[in-house]
Amino acid sequence: GAEMAQLPVEMREQVGAAGGLLVLRVGQGTPASRAGLHSGDVLVKVNGKPLRTSRDLRTALEESPNAALALELVRKRQTMTVKMK
Repeated sequence: GAEMAQLPVEMREQVGAAGGLLVLRVGQGTPASRAGLHSGDVLVKVNGKPLRTSRDLRTALEESPNAALALELVRKRQTMTVKMK
């Protein structure tokens, strides 16, 4: 439900994150949209584990297909956690 890319090194200081996945686009009516993700958010952890690549997120989704995921993200230099089912 969302298009993401690895956070470019040159953007890390600007967004206030040391790494993670930059949300480029969120599809309407998707789990990512219902969780409140916005384009420009940087996902930094899933269920307490650091996110370095989109593969890390896919692995978390595969390991808990029916459970809600706790996504830690940085939005406008503020860290927050949202739940995604």
